[in-house]
Amino acid sequence: MRSLFRTARAAAIACLALTAIAPAPAAVAQVAARAATARSEPLTIVTKAGPKRFDVEVMRDDAARARGLMFRRHMAADHGMLFDFEQDQPVTMWMKKTYLPLDMVFIRPDGTISR
Repeated sequence: MRSLFRTARAAAIACLALTAIAPAPAAVAQVAARAATARSEPLTIVTKAGPKRFDVEVMRDDAARARGLMFRRHMAADHGMLFDFEQDQPVTMWMKKTYLPLDMVFIRPDGTISR
């Protein structure tokens, strides 16, 4: 299993969607199906209450980061998306056409959470 440090070695931000909503409408089913086939990787966040495991889709290029969670209407519990920017930099996010409730976690290069 990959540790938070290894997965987030140079990540600037991770977005974890924590709840599922309604199924995707037919108009965006193709986009959702394509996203659903993305490979998930394990991510563990160590908290005071103990480790919390997530399965995350890692967005590693500009096109994937731009698409992000657009049009997604559901995501399994304890799943999320991590945006790996490969370098420590200030990041701003605007979630266009994102219907899922999100918790955004900013991760330092050393794997610790900054906020």
